[in-house]
Amino acid sequence: MMKTCPNCKGRNVTELVWGCPSKEFLERSFNENDDLFVKIAAMIGGDDYLKVARSLQKIQHRTEEEISKSTGLRVNRVRRALFDMFGKGIIEGVRTVDKPKENFVYRWHSNKKKIMKFIKDNHLSAGSGLIEYPEFSCDDCNQHFGHQRFN
Repeated sequence: MMKTCPNCKGRNVTELVWGCPSKEFLERSFNENDDLFVKIAAMIGGDDYLKVARSLQKIQHRTEEEISKSTGLRVNRVRRALFDMFGKGIIEGVRTVDKPKENFVYRWHSNKKKIMKFIKDNHLSAGSGLIEYPEFSCDDCNQHFGHQRFN
């Protein structure tokens, strides 16, 4: 079955041996306090996602600006990670009113049930504490994708 890149619609897609980020990155990035949510976030998007997930692991219901301050990442990079994790169904956002500014903000948090559903839906194995799944790369646009992103 020929795979098509969901980003550029190119057909030059190859399976990576372990994926991006690398297995070495994941092994050196995790510590004993990281839960399954942090590990999955790091597998999906690497270092930025890892920082955002750890920030949410420490304190739930944070805004983008609060996560940005705690991680040192720019707000647009935090938003990109949050929206991607939201699209994959491993976090939730609740819209609230910010009293001082009187505008709407989203407060983000992880949900253990959604994480377990993500693992089941994508046929991941979490038994060993390290999650493995096939990863693909498009040679035309240099994007990395998990197998769940293909039709």
